[in-house]
Amino acid sequence: MFHARRKRKKGRSFELSEESRPRLSDAPITLGQQPFPEDELEFEVDFLEGVLAQDPHHEDTLIFLGNAYTRLGRYQEGLDIDLRIVKLRPNDPTALYNLGCSYSLVGDIGKAVAALESAVEKGYADVSHMLQDPDLTALRNDPRFQDILARIAKG
Repeated sequence: MFHARRKRKKGRSFELSEESRPRLSDAPITLGQQPFPEDELEFEVDFLEGVLAQDPHHEDTLIFLGNAYTRLGRYQEGLDIDLRIVKLRPNDPTALYNLGCSYSLVGDIGKAVAALESAVEKGYADVSHMLQDPDLTALRNDPRFQDILARIAKG
């Protein structure tokens, strides 16, 4: 039987409950899913940072940590993680796309456009996602972003 435990961190209490316990029947976590409930996001960050302390190049951990930083509004830290991921996966269009998103979130529009250009060159082509992604709001009216979208739409 799974017993509830408490962990104290920075004045906050985190509970592990029967509902949060992973089950063998649960589908594996995929990118974009939240591995922990939103109210335990700081716990998630602490855990992932601990994993990286043991293995600084663990790609899945970097991906989840970058996502967690972004969800917390810690955009510069998310950008730092995305830069590390792109060093490990320089030809990965999704990694380059995420880098563009991070640059957009920190307000570096030029680098955001350049990263998205690289993502498209490597095969990124999800125009509908780009149009809806809130991370790219700062780019919506930039003609360079519009050119990228038009180029993808042409195929």
